[in-house]
Amino acid sequence: MMTERKMPGREPGISQINLLHSLRAAPPARTGLISMPCRLYPQERPSAEAGTSGLTAALPPIAKIAELLGGDVQGGQVLCPGPGHSAADRSLSVKLDSTDHEGFVTHSFAGDDFKDCRPKIPYRLPQLIAAPTSASVYVCEGEKDADNLTKIGFVATTASEGAAAKWDAALTPYFVNRDVVILPDADRPGRAHAQKVAKAIHSVAASVRVVDLHPERHDGSDVSDFIAHDTAGVSLAREVKEAPLWVPSGAITSSAVAADGAELLEKPRLLVENHSPDRTVAALRDMLVGAGGLYDRGVPVRLAFDQIQRGTVAQIMTPDVLVLMAHTICRPYALKVRRDGTVDEVDVRLPRPLAVMYLDWRGEWQLPPLNGITSAPQLQDDGTINNTQGYDHATGMWCENIPDLKL
Repeated sequence: MMTERKMPGREPGISQINLLHSLRAAPPARTGLISMPCRLYPQERPSAEAGTSGLTAALPPIAKIAELLGGDVQGGQVLCPGPGHSAADRSLSVKLDSTDHEGFVTHSFAGDDFKDCRPKIPYRLPQLIAAPTSASVYVCEGEKDADNLTKIGFVATTASEGAAAKWDAALTPYFVNRDVVILPDADRPGRAHAQKVAKAIHSVAASVRVVDLHPERHDGSDVSDFIAHDTAGVSLAREVKEAPLWVPSGAITSSAVAADGAELLEKPRLLVENHSPDRTVAALRDMLVGAGGLYDRGVPVRLAFDQIQRGTVAQIMTPDVLVLMAHTICRPYALKVRRDGTVDEVDVRLPRPLAVMYLDWRGEWQLPPLNGITSAPQLQDDGTINNTQGYDHATGMWCENIPDLKL
């Protein structure tokens, strides 16, 4: 019978692994124990020429493995908490084995499913940990995308099991104080997943941006498709720089996704008429007014939370950001005439020149004026204190963190 003892300060489970790469199912080892085996990959996998002993050598020392897993070394193996078990549990065994083709084998004495034995860690964790905190972290939907971004110099990761998986809270701490860029695939599940990730990490990350690189598509296109013609990542870096910060309200994001992340919100259609740009720009203006979130400060601006100033700032709208915002509130489309004379509605990306025309249409934006941003109480003409939070239509001020004062 295995004894249990308290491990103060340790969290249960094996999410403490921060130097090991992943877990996956494997055929059971020959043992009389009732077990659900799985395999643990080392941080750096040696080449095939190095032999199986090289795999064991690439692992941390067994004492370090025990420390990382919150367990103990007993009888040449690490005994540690199984998935979902208490910190005192010792039902998971990790044993180094130079004859094994991956360097070691693990067993669950509690009969846990091997899938549950997988550590909840981001993909390419060693590179993520080694990167300076000033480097942005790119969260993709798949390992292929993360690998392709890494090849051209970006710090990239992903969560296992794709867009359909729930976000595991054990992943969130790895993004504390990091500038995170989430790159969804161009389909409903991908965009919904991006919103789930943003919602999960925005409270701990230094900043979060959701950058939809293919807003006009719904075919699953991903960042690998985008950088196929951007091998130095210049266009990608520009898209990220122009993208607005993600806000929890979801008012300005790169895809309008329902709160449960399951369905796209119904969005009005915007007919793009290149031969009549005035009509398209006027229709876009009306949609932007109806959606809210933009203000007139001599130029159209949106409000965003600045992590450095720890408060709201007015961000001047650029053509690229306006294109992104337009796709969050409407679905631009064009009419395509077939050879047989029939007409199809085809989703398109809002042309950048139309965004430029809108921004240059001074005096026609019909946006509420923004006269400033304040955290100070305002004395009104009747002698009362204005404690308004948010936009005050009477003064044109954005008010936040106003103390509740009464005269």
